[in-house]
This record gives sequence, structure tokens and C-alpha cells, in this order.
Amino acid sequence: MILLCCFLCLHCSAQAWKLRKDKGGVKVYTKHNQHSPFNLLKAESEIAVSPEKMLELIFDVSRHKEWVYNTVQSVPIKKISQREIIYYGETYAPWPVSNRDLVLHLTAKLDSASGVWTVKAISEPHLKPLVQGKVRVPKSVSEWKLVPLKKNYTHVTYTLDIDPGGSIPAWLVNYASIEGPYLSFIKLKEILLK
Repeated sequence: MILLCCFLCLHCSAQAWKLRKDKGGVKVYTKHNQHSPFNLLKAESEIAVSPEKMLELIFDVSRHKEWVYNTVQSVPIKKISQREIIYYGETYAPWPVSNRDLVLHLTAKLDSASGVWTVKAISEPHLKPLVQGKVRVPKSVSEWKLVPLKKNYTHVTYTLDIDPGGSIPAWLVNYASIEGPYLSFIKLKEILLK
């Protein structure tokens, strides 16, 4: 029984999110990924806007280069509905690493009972031919939870599970990945609060 309790405690602690950065009202966490050498990421903050205003900016993918960390370009490919689109994005990577690109299927669903919006962006790497000189991201699954608080306040939680592809060492990606969500949230808040 004692061994079972110890095992469960170790298992729970291995699964816990670890706070890596807490600055400017933004918290960034990492967690070991059981299915990949690349850590899972989570960022959260409270922003003084409605969930709908934030949703509008997330779906305006042509503006992603204004706030999504290291975005070179973000271009709509197909609008399926008001809350479902497919788009192409390119992310800058410093030399000697090649820029990454990806094709994402972006959807949003509202839980009418709670008012919570769930926005998912799932990579669909085969929806666009490969681009010479860029490495196609084979897997990216991200999710935004937009939880309404008091009037015109939203608690935002963002999670990301990504394999950047190519031959970048996992330790380097894990080390550098904390700044991306943090800086994205800072820029997002700046734009939304203008």
C-alpha cells in the first residue's frame, strides 16, 4: 500500500505544471510531455476585455504577426464559417535553423451555459504543398480557453503541444520556448487594451 501511494505521488508530481515565468500579469508553465521530448506549454492571464473582443483578434489571422511571437506571415487559406478557418503561418527561426511553417485549422465553440469560449488550432500539414527553404511543423495542437469574469474581463488560458520538426535538439526548444508565450501575451494585451 505504501509503495502504491509513493508511486501515485510521484506520478502526480511528474504531471504537475511547473511555473517558469510570472511577470507583467502573465504566468507561463511547462509540463513533461509523455508522448514527445518537447514540453507542453501553458500561459495564462486576465485581460480587461470581453471574450468576444479577444476572439475577434485571434480569428483576424492576418494580424498575428503583430502579436504572435516570431510570426513572419499569417495568411487565411479558407474561411469555412465565422468561427472556423484554415490558415498558413510562418515562424522565424535564427540561423542556422530554418524558418518553420504550418497550416492550422482554427475553430471556436461557445458553451452557452458558462459563456466560455474554447478555441482550438490543430495543424493540418498536408493541406498545403511544402515550401522550399522552410520546415513544415508536423504537429501543433493549441487551445485557448476564454472565461468571462466580471464585466469586460476575461481569464485566458493558452496551452500548446508542438513538435517543431527538423533536427532542433529538444533541450534547446524546451529552454527557449518560455519566452514565446510570455511575449505573445504581453503584445496581445497591448493591442487589446489600446
